Amino acid sequence: MFINKSDSKSRFRPTGKIRVIAAAATAVVITVGGIVHHKISASAAIAEPVEETAMVEKMDLQKSITLNGTIISSESKSLSSTISDAEVKAVNVKVGDTVKKGDVIAVLSTEKLEKQLELAKAALDNTVEKNKMDIDEAGRSLANAQNSMNTQNAQAAVDINTTTEKLHTSETDLLNAQQDIQKYILEETTLQTEIDSCQDIYDSEQAVLRNKQRKLTRMQNGEGDGDDAGDSSTTKLQLDIDQITNSQSDRQTHISELKTKLSETQSKRKEAESKLETAKESIESCKQSLQKSQLSLNETNANNRKTIQDGQSNIEMAKRNADYNEKNAQNDVEKIRDQINEAVIISPIDGIVTNLNVSVGELYKGDVIAVVQNTSGFKASAEADQYDISDIAKNMKASISTKTTGDTEMTGEVTFVSPIPGITNTSKDSTSTTKSTSNNYPIEVTIQDPSDRLRIGMTAKIKIIENEAKDVLAVPSSYITTDESGENVVTVKNDDGCSRMVKVETGLKTDYYIEVRSDELKEGDTVVGTGSSDFGGALTSEGGAFFE
Repeated sequence: MFINKSDSKSRFRPTGKIRVIAAAATAVVITVGGIVHHKISASAAIAEPVEETAMVEKMDLQKSITLNGTIISSESKSLSSTISDAEVKAVNVKVGDTVKKGDVIAVLSTEKLEKQLELAKAALDNTVEKNKMDIDEAGRSLANAQNSMNTQNAQAAVDINTTTEKLHTSETDLLNAQQDIQKYILEETTLQTEIDSCQDIYDSEQAVLRNKQRKLTRMQNGEGDGDDAGDSSTTKLQLDIDQITNSQSDRQTHISELKTKLSETQSKRKEAESKLETAKESIESCKQSLQKSQLSLNETNANNRKTIQDGQSNIEMAKRNADYNEKNAQNDVEKIRDQINEAVIISPIDGIVTNLNVSVGELYKGDVIAVVQNTSGFKASAEADQYDISDIAKNMKASISTKTTGDTEMTGEVTFVSPIPGITNTSKDSTSTTKSTSNNYPIEVTIQDPSDRLRIGMTAKIKIIENEAKDVLAVPSSYITTDESGENVVTVKNDDGCSRMVKVETGLKTDYYIEVRSDELKEGDTVVGTGSSDFGGALTSEGGAFFE
């Protein structure tokens, strides 16, 4: 069985049988310390317990908020003009007329504005001409000062370039000398390391040689161990001594050669260091010469700089004044032109004229001339109280119904939710911008499939869908309990009358029903409620139990 439960106000009626056998009951009211306790005691034993049951049903659950609202147009424009005290020359529409975007609604007189425009254009031309003359004069003064300075700078540049080339040569010599020094230091380090290594080997061999010589002497004197006795051992030892002696001689020669190379390298490094000092002195001399040349140039051009700075300031000031004056004059012209353009009141949208406030021949004072509303689309506006507004958000789905559309529900979507009370939509497509003292929060729902019978101002019933679940198993929420481990369970009654506890996962919860999920639960199962009828369960106020 499949049931659609979309109304949160619907109520479930248990299907279980209630059987109560009781005798007459006596109600006793006891008042102690201002607290009233109600206790009902049965005077006879209860023969059978109370049991409520319900069926596990498959249904669509829907949690929603219902509001009463008003049908408004999807777009509204209030037409006015910046012109004031102008005669209304023509009115081309009346209330209820359908207009297209660009249609002329009304025309205002521009006779005064045309005269003002001619005067503003003449003032603009005069301003442009005067500004040009001032800028040209400032430019000539600046050019003379720059030519004088350029001539003196050219001669100074020749002297500076010569010294700079010498400086670059010295810097190159300095760099080469530094590279040579680093190269020779590296060579010295390498040679010294090799000398030290050879010397270490030499010293090690020397120690071995001395040991072998002492051993040979002992053997020749007959003092050697039994293992070392014999001519062959003596001969072998002598050969080792001769070999080490020859090796040391060669190694000593190699060490001498390395020390000679080290001395030569050290001499080259000192020569490079001398070149380095010479290059440093030359660089310092060139820098001092360049500094003196630059100081001389600065002193020579001091007066020219002052003249140039004054000329630059004068031309910049002339340009700024020209720009400021021209903008003001141009703004005067554009302002009048805009006013002339606004004398023709044009509809910015397709729609219907719903308000018209002018007539031919009267003097327009700047108020709203007409209101055009686009009726190709509709919205439903409403106000949500402080309890509901926190559950409403943009893009939520909604359904809209009116008296004229009967049972037909139109689909929609929430497109505006006011962040504060009493402020309606202020977007460019909104119907109005209204402030009120209401504590409710305005919302708007755009109708996606409006009926042809809709009209602006009709009352509407708006149902905003908070959440929904399709084709799910559900039970009354009061039938959900928790076991000792804190997990949600329902009590399922088997066909044999026995009951068992089934763990469930819960989902969407409405005012009465709750979604349940479990592999052990299916549509049509009977679940047992935790509550009782008038004669079962607890019924206390400030404590006590129904039965004692």
